[in-house]
Amino acid sequence: MKLPIFVVVVLLVIVLVFSLNFVSAPATRVGQVVSVTTTSTQQTSQSGSVKLRGPSQVDVVIEGQGVTAYYSPTTIVVVIGVNNTVIWYNPDVVIHTVTSVNQTRSGNALFDSGFMNPGQSYTHVFNSTGSYPYICAIHPEMYGEVIVKSS
Repeated sequence: MKLPIFVVVVLLVIVLVFSLNFVSAPATRVGQVVSVTTTSTQQTSQSGSVKLRGPSQVDVVIEGQGVTAYYSPTTIVVVIGVNNTVIWYNPDVVIHTVTSVNQTRSGNALFDSGFMNPGQSYTHVFNSTGSYPYICAIHPEMYGEVIVKSS
């Protein structure tokens, strides 16, 4: 079966794009752990990445652009009943996802934003203790982790 030249070109472009996506995020962000307390109503990091707007919300921002994007902070620690709502923001120029690595018994991700277009956000409330690693399903070199503790 012969494939039309257009299909071959599209497939080659897809392979090229995915091979370029294996560029890792800056090493200074790898392993960064942030534990957010609720002693103030708003807390912002030097880069403006981590914000606590109220007693129950923690923000994660996709920083960088395209294949060099990463979640900031990479790892957060939240406490059930204190700050267990996490909101991910996508200010990048490309689509990203927030997709749990852990799965349900039926094989679905525990949480999944679906495609987040530029400017969109995704919110998830964590109600069970544990470690919740996640990736961008489009750019799997983007990863993060939410560690949930009991109050």
